[in-house]
Amino acid sequence: MPDVLLIAVIALAAIFFLATASVFLEHFGLWLQCRLSGAPIPFSRFVHWKRRRIDGRTLALVHIRLRKEGIEIPTERLEALLGDGGNLLKCAFAMIYARRAGLDLSWDEIVGMDADGMDPLEEVRRVHLGDEAVEAPA
Repeated sequence: MPDVLLIAVIALAAIFFLATASVFLEHFGLWLQCRLSGAPIPFSRFVHWKRRRIDGRTLALVHIRLRKEGIEIPTERLEALLGDGGNLLKCAFAMIYARRAGLDLSWDEIVGMDADGMDPLEEVRRVHLGDEAVEAPA
């Protein structure tokens, strides 16, 4: 009987190890990319996003892009926008356009445009930029 118990414990430990390793390997590359890009995100956030079924890849890449543009927005606020059903990509690109155009728009104003049903990227282009050409984020 002790052999069966030992085998059961080893099997449970192996299952736990494989589950932990799969989560680690799934997010390690993106975590490393964030760290090397100067926009570090704690690894625990990736696990949190996975549990909440949040698109961590999009969130992390937007966080990197905003940081590279010199825009500091905590990942919690980006996550809140996604959780509220907002369009994270359009809001982020609108923020980048506004920054490049020298406009003083806050993240809350851009998210407010999105919440009001407007396309924040088009609103920044149309209303605030007029005909002035601004290099689009790539």
